[in-house]
Amino acid sequence: MLRALGFGQAVNQYIDGAILEVGVWRGGTGCLLAMSAPEKSVYLADTFEGVVKPGEKDTCYLGGEHADTSAQIASGLLASARADNVRLLKGIFPDETGDEIQGPISLLHIDVDTYQSAKDIVEWALPRLPVGSKIIFDDYGFYECAGITRLVNELRKLLHNFDFFYNLNGHGIFVRTRVCAGTTALASGVN
Repeated sequence: MLRALGFGQAVNQYIDGAILEVGVWRGGTGCLLAMSAPEKSVYLADTFEGVVKPGEKDTCYLGGEHADTSAQIASGLLASARADNVRLLKGIFPDETGDEIQGPISLLHIDVDTYQSAKDIVEWALPRLPVGSKIIFDDYGFYECAGITRLVNELRKLLHNFDFFYNLNGHGIFVRTRVCAGTTALASGVN
């Protein structure tokens, strides 16, 4: 939980858009985000059935890990915190629940642990991120999340309209500095 305490500082009240967290587990970080921005819509997306889309780039995940949760557990935490600006999205994001979000995203927290899942989320989100918005990747640089580290390193070379920061809590952070034509999809350099 200590790793998540800095998330309140990441929320910028002046950037238009909702907050989206994909990979909620039991809802702790999402609850902190919602409490940090009570005037913003907060979407928390998870299968609540464990990790999805593992592949050859993910050295420690086979699928189904972190299934020791439920939407009821996350909802209970949110209710106890009186976080009423949150909507839980149950299913694979963005494949099954991406259409439920309209408008810009000011903060995107990706905590899905696998390369392909994270890549799909970034591709969905890029056209929805205004200048000043942030993408925060959890577990960047962690041995167990080699796929996330690989994707973030690839994005560092491809996303020229974002600045990149790494904090010692294991977060790879991209901040959109400008919007350029042709940046709505990832270049073919990410595979």
